[in-house]
Amino acid sequence: MVHSNREAPYRLNPDLIHIPWVNLRQKLSKNMEGVEGDAVLDRKFVLTNGGVGIPCIPLDPVVGKQEDIPYSKKETQRRAITPEEIKALAAESEYKLEDYGEVTLMFPALTDKPDEAVYQFPCGDKRYAVGRIFCKKDSFRLAVKAIETFKLFNYQSGVQPTRKVWIYTPEHMEKGDNDWYNHTLRPTEEDTDGALLDFLRQFGG
Repeated sequence: MVHSNREAPYRLNPDLIHIPWVNLRQKLSKNMEGVEGDAVLDRKFVLTNGGVGIPCIPLDPVVGKQEDIPYSKKETQRRAITPEEIKALAAESEYKLEDYGEVTLMFPALTDKPDEAVYQFPCGDKRYAVGRIFCKKDSFRLAVKAIETFKLFNYQSGVQPTRKVWIYTPEHMEKGDNDWYNHTLRPTEEDTDGALLDFLRQFGG
């Protein structure tokens, strides 16, 4: 007997899902649309400009450690996530380890007729763009730690970060003669759209 695939329950396979990066255009960035400070999805679509916040819903970060290799050295950083992997990497690496995190963000379209090449995913009566940010150093503090701090202070109430709308902003920073943009996240009091929450609950969100 041949069974239709529709009879089987859906099982999410993360290995088959492609979520593009949201990169910040810096002074020396190449092969990317936009101008300095822009947050660019998949290196092609400008989501917002430097210093301009837009709403998003963050999913749970993936956090680990990576080698803190100076920019002058053309080596690929090795990364570790589990405690066992981190211990092994620390033992064999000649470099100190630093925190890093990856956060998937869902950006709701702000117009009634958004560019569907950017806001590809319908949910309820909204469309969303989905992208990942990579965070280390200041971006780790201003984005990943913001989510983890929210989780800590809302533990008793059980309010998860995905239940609230957050503001994502490319934030300008300066140190000495250098300046750059960081990923930042800030929670609001606005509740996430119910249809999106229902969708995320299917996958433990």
